[in-house]
Amino acid sequence: MNDEQIDVSVDVTAGVDARVDHVGLERAAIAALHVMREVEPHPPIATADGGLEISILVTDDEGIQRLNREYRGVDRPTDVLSFSLVTDDSGTVETLPSGGVLSLGDIVISQAYATRQAAELGHSVEMELAWLVIHGTLQLVGYAHDTDESAQHMEALEHVTLRRLGFTAR
Repeated sequence: MNDEQIDVSVDVTAGVDARVDHVGLERAAIAALHVMREVEPHPPIATADGGLEISILVTDDEGIQRLNREYRGVDRPTDVLSFSLVTDDSGTVETLPSGGVLSLGDIVISQAYATRQAAELGHSVEMELAWLVIHGTLQLVGYAHDTDESAQHMEALEHVTLRRLGFTAR
């Protein structure tokens, strides 16, 4: 692993619980990239000369439903949406420019959805939010869960990353 700079910005929509652990979410995104690079023989994004950046927005059900409807045609809230700036429509990483900071894209999470999901799964909201950031980060670089095989592979990376962050994944 090199000393590449990875910048993660976290914003929280007004009215959403301000106790969101910004540092924890930043750590989750960075850990996902580190684990991917350590585990994968040919990671989709090996390095970026000028560093990487990811933007995370924590919003409410209404905010994520609006985005889900507008960009995916699904008129309901969801837990996480990822908007990659480096993959094509099939999830393949495009040819990356050299030099300069590479923005991987945006992750949007519904805190209310994550809170409900954490209760259903029997773990903390902090773990759920970290898991969703990890999931979203992997989606930004081309991972998908559209087949059983790809879902299992992605989930394995998520579990390794969660353990690295000190969470116990099922």
